[in-house]
Amino acid sequence: SSSSSSSSAGTALLEVQSPGSGVAAVLILLRAGRQLQLLPSLDSLVQDKEALGLDLKQLLFAAVAHPSEAVRVDCLDLVASSPKGTEPPGNLELMVTARWLSCCLRSTSVGKRNTCIGLLAKLLARIKAAAGSCSTRSAGKSPQALASKRPPNAARATVAALAAASGTSPVGGDAAAVWHADAAAVLRMRAFCQWLNATLVGYLYPGATYERKFFALEVLNAMLALWPPSTVAPHSAPSPSPKHSHASAGDSTAASLRPTDEACGGGASKRDGGATQVPASSSKSSSSSAGGCMDAVGFPIFQPYCANFLGDRVVRLLLANAVDSWEKLRQNASCALLAFPTPLPGLVDPASLLPLVTWAHGLLWSPRMREADAGARMLALVFTKYGSGLHWRISLFPSPAILAPSHPQQQQQQLQHSPVPHTPMFVACHSFLSSILQLVEQQIQLAQAPEAEGGGLLVASRTCFAHGPLLLFRYVCTDINWAALAGSEGSANAAGIRALLTRLVDLLHKVVGIAAPPLATQSEGVGAGEVDAADLTVDDDGGEEGPSGQDADDMGPETQVINTACWMSVKEAALLAGSLAQVVPLPAAPAAAAAARATKAAAAPPAGASAAAANTRGSPVADATRGAGGGPLLSEDLLTGLGSMLLEQLLLVIKHTGAVDKAEIGLCTLASKSLRCTNPMLNALPGRWLARCLLRIVEPGQHLDDIIRRSAGLPPAIGALLRAEPTNAPKALMPITMAQLLAVAANGAPALDLTAVASLQSMGGRHARMTTCDTQQQQQQQ
Repeated sequence: SSSSSSSSAGTALLEVQSPGSGVAAVLILLRAGRQLQLLPSLDSLVQDKEALGLDLKQLLFAAVAHPSEAVRVDCLDLVASSPKGTEPPGNLELMVTARWLSCCLRSTSVGKRNTCIGLLAKLLARIKAAAGSCSTRSAGKSPQALASKRPPNAARATVAALAAASGTSPVGGDAAAVWHADAAAVLRMRAFCQWLNATLVGYLYPGATYERKFFALEVLNAMLALWPPSTVAPHSAPSPSPKHSHASAGDSTAASLRPTDEACGGGASKRDGGATQVPASSSKSSSSSAGGCMDAVGFPIFQPYCANFLGDRVVRLLLANAVDSWEKLRQNASCALLAFPTPLPGLVDPASLLPLVTWAHGLLWSPRMREADAGARMLALVFTKYGSGLHWRISLFPSPAILAPSHPQQQQQQLQHSPVPHTPMFVACHSFLSSILQLVEQQIQLAQAPEAEGGGLLVASRTCFAHGPLLLFRYVCTDINWAALAGSEGSANAAGIRALLTRLVDLLHKVVGIAAPPLATQSEGVGAGEVDAADLTVDDDGGEEGPSGQDADDMGPETQVINTACWMSVKEAALLAGSLAQVVPLPAAPAAAAAARATKAAAAPPAGASAAAANTRGSPVADATRGAGGGPLLSEDLLTGLGSMLLEQLLLVIKHTGAVDKAEIGLCTLASKSLRCTNPMLNALPGRWLARCLLRIVEPGQHLDDIIRRSAGLPPAIGALLRAEPTNAPKALMPITMAQLLAVAANGAPALDLTAVASLQSMGGRHARMTTCDTQQQQQQQ
């Protein structure tokens, strides 16, 4: 058909505004054509309106404002995805993406939110690859020297593609045109990234909705993962633009997307209906005000962050989000702060850091999970940045204190004259971890003290017993390279870590011994409907008194306070037991340990590299071979004791559903690591624990309290041990378990025999639905 008929048909498509209109149909065709690489860049289609038959820019803006969420997501997919990973995004793609972020951030549903975040992360990865390709091809080269050279046909195709994407025409020779097109593309992508960076920071303002903060933090973490601040060139004063300036190449995008310095501080960005509007600049100063510097020949250096992003304002903003009431926001804000330079801007000395540590220490004792979690995450962040990063000595007992390391020469002299030589890394980590254990010991002593001396479990429960310190230790232990921290076998560092872990396991037994008995008698607790009648009395003045005549400022009934503190402490003790088995090197088999020591001795590093190797931080998950050279930090007796604690003191005793679930997770992790270890003694532990569970089913003298709440922790314990078996190996525990449970269930009447009831619950519960195809065949044969 003629071009006029095509244009009228495209206009008719755009005039339909109902859901399922022609906008969606055209988007589907464009996406399919782009995936098949049948379409050129979108900017070339904008310039040639007659070829498409409609205004593409108007179409995409209409798709962004479309009432259908599927159309809006398809529009973002069209502009964010490209079959060529190193193709620079054009002006139209970046403008539509910016328009989408301003209009569709809050309207995206939960199901599509992660999809949109993934598309934006894909666009950022494409920008990184394209910026690297352009810089590799043209950075450091003078366009005057390239003007006389004529590249081959492949380079000419690159010229045409880059020129079409930037909307420019070749200047001079083909090689010089490539240089100008690359410079324009880098400038355009740099302006967009800095606008995006400033916009995301602006979305974190106090009082913002959860959807806005979650989206901003997720995309911000994607940027920090792609461009770690330590690898990005710092901002410098803008260089004067040379005669061969490329500023005009990307003026239309740079002028509309350029951030100001105040935008990253959160003070100058304007909001209109939830969308951040960044002031535009004149095109003459695009190369300088776009937040960028140039190399010696005038090629722009790619800098994805605005000038004030790595400043104290953004750090304070992220710290405020790190104590948000939403757990996901706290986690994302902490991850973003971990990517910032060390020390954090604005917190460069102990005097400025101590108020933050004191505040987080106070949050650690809150009975509210959101406050205790915020305090634990903040202290873990401080330890990672300053303790293990800068070797500062941070102590939390008896009160928060920070000691920065002395001069390197003085520190070396102190280590040489010390009776027990320790590395600065070990001193910093051991000091912080020991102070956490001292907090746990203090709470245990308070709970065991008589009430006449101001102690007792109720007094300790008003600060949530040991929940806060154990939660902090769990966060910290997953961030420590225990094998590198311990060093070689027989060293002073290894002995200190071994003693620390032994002390921790002993404290876990004491915490569980104090907190488990109240959770084993849940039938005697006070329900929510009985609180007013059982625990609250009204005085003559009409005011309410707390339990046992206490003041109204108390937290609640005694039973409720004790149960809450005990179950939260038991929960953290169980999860910490599983985390220790996951991150601390387990004892290897004697032959494997000897072979590992021989290999390590043969490949010993130079003399000057030992200290650097001890301070290296790697993956937190450690296997047996990794810890063989450093000795068994967790002995077989300690691991056996942890499993017995989870099984005998928790799962087979307590009746609290929440505590049972967390103990199940801890036992599953511990059993999984034991089955995958090379030590035969550890391999046999899950089988022994499973035999104990099966023996409990047929244990004589059971009554109705033993099977309340569907046998409490017995089915979860059996399910945890069965799930711990490796998926890529034949099942050994499942056939034995099912055979014994079926035999017990068949021998008794379920209405009368309690053992049969427990067996049926263990087989039919959600914890025991683990049977694979191979196991089913084995059961049928049996």
